[in-house]
Amino acid sequence: MKYSLLFLLMMCVACNNSNVETYDNADTIKDYNTGTSSPAETISECYENINGKDTVFLSIFSQSKVITGSLVYNYYEKDKNSGTIKGNMYGDTLIADYIFNSEGITSTREVAFLKRQSAFIEGYGDMQEEGDKMVFKNRSNLSFSGKPLRMVNCKEE
Repeated sequence: MKYSLLFLLMMCVACNNSNVETYDNADTIKDYNTGTSSPAETISECYENINGKDTVFLSIFSQSKVITGSLVYNYYEKDKNSGTIKGNMYGDTLIADYIFNSEGITSTREVAFLKRQSAFIEGYGDMQEEGDKMVFKNRSNLSFSGKPLRMVNCKEE
């Protein structure tokens, strides 16, 4: 009997919770506390770091919570890596899969960028192979000590 009452009480509390955030479609988030709807934030930005003859370029597009874009590493006297990213923001950190071509081979690896004001700083850490891609062994041990990619005007393609 005691367990039946406890179960019934838990069901009543769960059914009466009106502060649950839900999504009525991919583009609109409904706030049930105010009864208003607002479009999800759309972002289209570009970031770049030029250091001598080395360039790193990141373009991102975000609608809802998914971040997509392109990432290019163009280091002097090294093969150019150029590809696409798809991931999510976790607080101030972008974690994404980077699918790129280098030396005629398509590869996938996880990348991380820390957002600081109007810049992104790439994160580095130990990696391991998981399936067909390289991933960080421990995301909480990433070091964000590289040169910042500063916000720039996006280039027309």
